[in-house]
Amino acid sequence: MKVIALLGGSGAGKSTVLRGIVAHFGPRVAVLSLDNYYRPKEELQVDENGETNFDLPEVIDHVALVRDVDRLAAGEVVELRTYTYNRDVIAPEPVRVAPAPLLVVEGLFVLASEEMQRRADVIGYIDAPVDVRLARRIRRDGSERGYTEEEVRYQWQHHVRPADIVHIEPWRSKADVVIDNHHHWQDGLQRLIDRMEQVAHQESAYLSRMPITPPFNLHTWIAEHRDLLKPPVANRNLYVDSGDYIVMIVAGPNARKDYHFNETEELFYQIEGNITVRIQEDGRAVDMRLGPGDMYLHPARVPHSPMREAGSIGLVIERKRPESRDGLLWFCEQCNHKLHETYFTLENIERDFLPRFREFYGSEALRTCGACGHVMEADPRFVG
Repeated sequence: MKVIALLGGSGAGKSTVLRGIVAHFGPRVAVLSLDNYYRPKEELQVDENGETNFDLPEVIDHVALVRDVDRLAAGEVVELRTYTYNRDVIAPEPVRVAPAPLLVVEGLFVLASEEMQRRADVIGYIDAPVDVRLARRIRRDGSERGYTEEEVRYQWQHHVRPADIVHIEPWRSKADVVIDNHHHWQDGLQRLIDRMEQVAHQESAYLSRMPITPPFNLHTWIAEHRDLLKPPVANRNLYVDSGDYIVMIVAGPNARKDYHFNETEELFYQIEGNITVRIQEDGRAVDMRLGPGDMYLHPARVPHSPMREAGSIGLVIERKRPESRDGLLWFCEQCNHKLHETYFTLENIERDFLPRFREFYGSEALRTCGACGHVMEADPRFVG
């Protein structure tokens, strides 16, 4: 997860820019607003006139903020309640923030803590003239938050502008992208979006790279792991962290009667014993026989049924298919009429086949041929 810190003085237009970010990235971006981390009013400082100062870094619960950022980075969902701007007439509402590849943390004091500074991958600063920002704040706080113009001007003079100068404006020169939210703000928004796309691509490339593992001797691995290669699904994935390929060692016997359908090619290399890969070609079953040292590249989208002898071991290599469907099909042993087919997204080849096997072999209706009436015998490994 990449963290984007979005800040700027009060009235600079963070909400406008944020809407543009969310519109562009959609579910790829999550948002945390500092408004939802304000401490209770009774914990805040008051000025010399007894007025509460909401414009100091200390008004934010930075510990809770950093905790939630880390929770999202760990893939957890964060539950919050909206800030009521200390108005009793406004009821807080629940907020649920789900993890996403990009996280925007927005607010005046988003970078007030060293912990957040270390976590920020991109800093976006939103700028606008002081008089423009004051006019915006008067309109907003009057219509949305119930403040009078007199209250807003008092806060601006005694709290807001001093905080701008000390805590916020210094970040303008340190930002990766500065957005002029008075003239041509869309240009600045696009620059920020481009920068976020760049770091998102870097994150994706990093996450998709499998760990570098040293070479190993396949025959030695087989000798040391024979006890794991047992039916009913005697498969072991040799590279579970691979981003592109499924590399399986598969042992017999399997005596499978199902046909596997997938939308990519599949390579069979036989190491020990024999295998028959029965395929469906032009409405008939055709056998491809492989012995030790033989290999066969199976075409995509052709149903095939690998039948392995006892004691046989083979290597199977196929592409991962996160956006396509796998299928299991059964054909009548007498007339080759299709009995049943089921399709699903393959996530784990060692687990995802078993429920489909049990469904088919546990149903005599599914095993009964609609053309000739023959009933395929149930496989005892998948019933009872």
